[in-house]
Amino acid sequence: MIKIRTVESMVYRYPLETVVQTSFGIMHDRPMVLVKLVDEDGLVGVGEVWCNFPAVGAEHRARLIDSVFEPLLTEVSFDDPITAFEILTKKNLGPWLANWRIWTNCTMYRWYRYCSS
Repeated sequence: MIKIRTVESMVYRYPLETVVQTSFGIMHDRPMVLVKLVDEDGLVGVGEVWCNFPAVGAEHRARLIDSVFEPLLTEVSFDDPITAFEILTKKNLGPWLANWRIWTNCTMYRWYRYCSS
């Protein structure tokens, strides 16, 4: 069984020398949100969450990870990442996972865990 011990979100912004005009606005920096999962055995998985839009999207998604996903992922044990996805989907979080690619983190964790065993 997999038991997630910690979920950590990290927000980074790299300032751009030249602003970039996109279809959804002007970017003054390049945001990035990383999510780090650590299980009870100390294995670590890191994934990225899409956060280019809106301008405050990175901070918003980090707050969602911390306030919504962290409690859900640390309160249960599961056999594999597919089961974790199903648990979150049953709690009506499936659309969030698909739209914001938070599931990427669980996928990265799965590959690390199974490749290192």
